[in-house]
Amino acid sequence: MSLLDLGCPARDCISSIDRPEFETPTEASNWLKPNDLVVSVTQNGVTKAYPVKILNWHEIVNDDFNGEPLAITFCPLCNSALVFRRPIVDGKILEFGVSGRLYKSDLVMYDRQTASFWSQIEGRAIIGSLAGQRLEYIPTEMMTWQKWQELYGVAWVLARPTIHTAVGGQPGQPKPSQPEEPQASWRGQPGKPQIIDPSGAVLSQEFFRDYDVDPYSLYKTDDFNTFGTPFDDERLGAKTTIWGLELNGAAKAYLPEAVAAWGALNDELGGEPILVLWDGERQMVKFFARRWADRLLTFNRRDGEIIDTETQSIWSADGEAVSGALQGTKLERLSGIPAFWFAWLAFHPKTGLFTLDSDEAESFFERSDVRVNYDSGSWWLSLDTPEPVLCQVNVAEAAESEFTRLQAMEMTLPATDHDLRLNVIPGKTHKLRLTAINAKLAVYQSKTYIFTAQTAMDTQTNLIERVEGEAHIVAPESAATMLAKPVQISEIGPTSARLSFAAKAPTISTIAYGPIRDPAQLVRPAQTSPVKEHSVQLLALRDNTEYQVTIFLVDEQARVYRSENYSFKTIVTSSPTTWQPDGENMALLSQGGRITGVSSNWAGGDNNSAFGANKAIDGDPMTEWSSNGDGNNAWIEITLAQPSRITGIGFWTRTMGTSAQISKFRVVTRDGKLLEVFDLPDAKQMYNFDLEDFDGQTLRFEVVESSGGNTGAKEIAIYVKAQ
Repeated sequence: MSLLDLGCPARDCISSIDRPEFETPTEASNWLKPNDLVVSVTQNGVTKAYPVKILNWHEIVNDDFNGEPLAITFCPLCNSALVFRRPIVDGKILEFGVSGRLYKSDLVMYDRQTASFWSQIEGRAIIGSLAGQRLEYIPTEMMTWQKWQELYGVAWVLARPTIHTAVGGQPGQPKPSQPEEPQASWRGQPGKPQIIDPSGAVLSQEFFRDYDVDPYSLYKTDDFNTFGTPFDDERLGAKTTIWGLELNGAAKAYLPEAVAAWGALNDELGGEPILVLWDGERQMVKFFARRWADRLLTFNRRDGEIIDTETQSIWSADGEAVSGALQGTKLERLSGIPAFWFAWLAFHPKTGLFTLDSDEAESFFERSDVRVNYDSGSWWLSLDTPEPVLCQVNVAEAAESEFTRLQAMEMTLPATDHDLRLNVIPGKTHKLRLTAINAKLAVYQSKTYIFTAQTAMDTQTNLIERVEGEAHIVAPESAATMLAKPVQISEIGPTSARLSFAAKAPTISTIAYGPIRDPAQLVRPAQTSPVKEHSVQLLALRDNTEYQVTIFLVDEQARVYRSENYSFKTIVTSSPTTWQPDGENMALLSQGGRITGVSSNWAGGDNNSAFGANKAIDGDPMTEWSSNGDGNNAWIEITLAQPSRITGIGFWTRTMGTSAQISKFRVVTRDGKLLEVFDLPDAKQMYNFDLEDFDGQTLRFEVVESSGGNTGAKEIAIYVKAQ
């Protein structure tokens, strides 16, 4: 009990409704107002509405839907409405009541058969003989009374309890045998007898409560009152209502306004592809599984309709195909719940959050330093960002209606310091827009920056004249409309894989990848101009691990596209089998080997510096040569002390985790003969490779593929046959 707070004095101090009575919508309209909220449940062909006005005072309704026992629950402190299937234990159907306790400000229920305590939001028994068991969620809806009547006009509505209603585990007063002589309150008429609540209080002869009064009206508008649950998150207000979903141990909250702006969101949670829909009629968020049979579907909202890309079928907000090839098909509905943000966060501290908060994008660019400078005959964009991102730049002449050019910085990994020589026309006024993608896969687009490509004596002069429009978070279009052919994931090994795809138009791509349920890493192919054919090596992977990949594309008009999630599994690492050297490593400094050329050394150092080229041939794997950001353009040339009979080479790549790792290199002789291209499976050891014996003295090692950045080597060997 130490983790539970006291909400009210005793069990059933708030009386559950145990034998609910219902009335017609016409009768309910006498006391329900159009904007009053109701919780709606449809099960076994029956639909019922449960007014929040009643649930505020009773919190639990034990009900039955054509033989299926359900518990309709509502916690006013957390604004969480959940419906559960009531299980059978030892031959008895569980009946739930209010325990009087709170867990993280949330309703704690108890069952009257075993006295176990249950957390409402978790749907889990937390104390008692059933501790650890979970209840099965039933999807529910929440909407206004007016909308419910439009959709379900012939269904039933929970009536306000009277003294005849069984509540709090106690039977109600018997109904009078002569209805014309009222003995109890009924539809607002006073009755004669009193009834004692289980807490000992004498209840009104009329209704148990004044259901027109919301006892939580002040609480709901007070963001500082979370009923003792700590809250220091700045992303949303504590009492902001979100829709949350938990799946396979992962959780994510969705801001209704954001989902409404997106319409149909293809997302992934707990390794499962999901569809997040905005139901405009009911003004609520709905969740569905995107897999149907053996197909994975991708959805978009187009001209107000929900359409899947694969078959072009049209779908309703209830997850049913209403026309097209899949007409009549229904997606599996997932049980999301509405709740206050503070409550969802208390139960899911690692939750994701989906929002289209323009302030977030505005804040990002306000904290960034955006400059256009003139230097050495060129115009340069200089961008410093508050967090690492991959950035694309769209440019056009100011008079043009759309952006026409697309460029990207040279880095292949997220960075905070971005510099780019702009492709502009001297003397012309241009407009520029930035698209930045961060590790949370949020896509920020900047305001439009206006500048004239004019010369400036001072290289520090910022040529940006004004900004127009607003920064915003982008809701990407489906990449299915942009991809020219299926995405290919090939060359899958223990620690690497290759992603290849083609776009219908020139684009710049950003790839998000990572183990399922882990944060994504971002990488971009080494390109600064848009292309149609894309290929990128995914490196530093873990063996025998399921990975997922998402593709982002930006086109020349600054439109952003996002793909579905693709998955693959790396193979199990086997004991490396490499060629056993036939001879001695004569590349070592101690053997007279020397560096006769290098693309660069880190920070501009010489070959003897801390990360200089000599570290690659010093025989010490604890030291390493690092280029100065050369990526796939890095190379190093080694010359032996004398001409020798060369039998093989060895290479141990350096790595910085997600960057600087070489996956493929080639070896060239001094006269330009290409010996071979070699693959490096990982950065764990020296890999040795056999060559057809030849006479030589100088070899050049050139990077072919890498994860970009400061590529280099721990050790490089050239094996020579003993004379």
